[in-house]
Amino acid sequence: GGTNAELHNHNDVGSYALVLDGFQYAGDPGGEVYTRRTFSKHRYVSKVLNSYGHPVPVVDGKLQPTGRKSAARLLSTDFTDAKDTVVLDLTACYPVSNLVSLVRTMTFDRAARTATVADEVKFSAPTAFESPLVTSADVVFDYDPAKLRLQRSKREGVDVTATVSGGDWSWATELIENPTKPSAKRLAVRFAAPVTAAKVAFAFKAGF
Repeated sequence: GGTNAELHNHNDVGSYALVLDGFQYAGDPGGEVYTRRTFSKHRYVSKVLNSYGHPVPVVDGKLQPTGRKSAARLLSTDFTDAKDTVVLDLTACYPVSNLVSLVRTMTFDRAARTATVADEVKFSAPTAFESPLVTSADVVFDYDPAKLRLQRSKREGVDVTATVSGGDWSWATELIENPTKPSAKRLAVRFAAPVTAAKVAFAFKAGF
């Protein structure tokens, strides 16, 4: 939640961290080693500090801008012993004229040992859209393009299933360089053509 106008801000509204047994399998890549550029007008050239390197959508090719107007609106929460759910409206984080709504739902199901991050987007006209996951783990793709595994070791890992609707899509992969720190891998569900409505959900399940 929050805004993009916070102390030592990263443009990362809607970000998260997925941690199991002390290891972060997916989510916010963290910070960079400070340089003069970090505290200059060129701060957000960094893909570690701007929203591109965070696990949040890119809408019409645009990233989240800096400032208090880029803010999440909390729509609902539901916390129980079995399951936690948080729903955020991220629409204000993307100044795109065609964007009608962008809602992120995050669910942690303890019984199923599964965490799910789902984005639902609507546009008034066809618009480019992608939603990524970000990881420092080793990535093993399955024969099924909707499935992959994030591995800490051969015996430790998290299985990921992408459930996507709205159009044809493929994985767009990129290494987010972070000198002197671990570089993160960005794996984005990218639609082949502009969409008017779409849903992208990543289900992370403990796989050991």
